Amino acid sequence: LIISFSLPTTAPKLGRTATSADRKGLVVCGYYQIKPEVRKALAIVSNSSLSRDERDHQMNQLFPERDQRLRVNGILLWEKWCSTSGSDPEMQKRLKFIPR
Repeated sequence: LIISFSLPTTAPKLGRTATSADRKGLVVCGYYQIKPEVRKALAIVSNSSLSRDERDHQMNQLFPERDQRLRVNGILLWEKWCSTSGSDPEMQKRLKFIPR
């Protein structure tokens, strides 16, 4: 996943056409690689042939410790965002990044 966004460093001048001098700012790019266990979790949650109990069982096997299972909600939200944000403006607004 590559995310790029621009941050202006000055306010635009109103009432005139923008020039290259008005377009100062920063471009921030981030490259994110999905961890193997997250890929496995996404494969489990997106498998429609599994029942809810089977999904829960496989997720508990993948993340046996409690602190690891806390990631599951984030993975589920990411899967939902990826599957619905293309057509849902409300879901598009929900993408946020919290750096660690």
